[in-house]
Amino acid sequence: KIQTGNSPAEGSIDGSDPSVRQADGVLSIGCTFKVPGLLVTDHTFKVPLDHTGYIPGHISLFVRELVSPSNARRAQPYLLYLQGGPGFESPRPLEASGWIKSAVNNFRVILMDQRGTGRSSPITTANLSRQGSPEQQVEYLSFFRADSIVADAELVRKALVPSSNITCGKWSVLGQSFGGFCAVTYLSMAPQGLAEVLM
Repeated sequence: KIQTGNSPAEGSIDGSDPSVRQADGVLSIGCTFKVPGLLVTDHTFKVPLDHTGYIPGHISLFVRELVSPSNARRAQPYLLYLQGGPGFESPRPLEASGWIKSAVNNFRVILMDQRGTGRSSPITTANLSRQGSPEQQVEYLSFFRADSIVADAELVRKALVPSSNITCGKWSVLGQSFGGFCAVTYLSMAPQGLAEVLM
């Protein structure tokens, strides 16, 4: 199920039908806005805390989609950027500059706040203490590792990347530092979703 919020009538910045691009979680398409050289769309996903389904519960996952305004209606491959850290949110570009300026010439760039960071459900002392005993807190933290980040990314890919895309529903992944570790984990866990990995 995909819910649209304050978004363009077509439901996505590439004009595709969002009802065709579903994931197991719920996607809410937020606002689309411009910064110099970029068209930006915010997305929020509701994803399982535990992707195995053994432990109930959901968390939110924030994703930002960047595209060059001149390519907004063109079919382009997708590039997921996995931030270093762990514990750091994705970049918040205020303009097209650096590697992002180069990347949006050829890709739709996806910036995902990995679980526990940024605008995704955070890990704080307050919500960690609500988990109970130290053992229960450790169990909760075990759902914020690279394997869960990759499972989140797969839900995002299935929701955002059309199977009719020029990469047949696959995307490229760029991993920096801890993001590179997540990219290697991605190669092990879900290579079928990858067109290429850059580190």
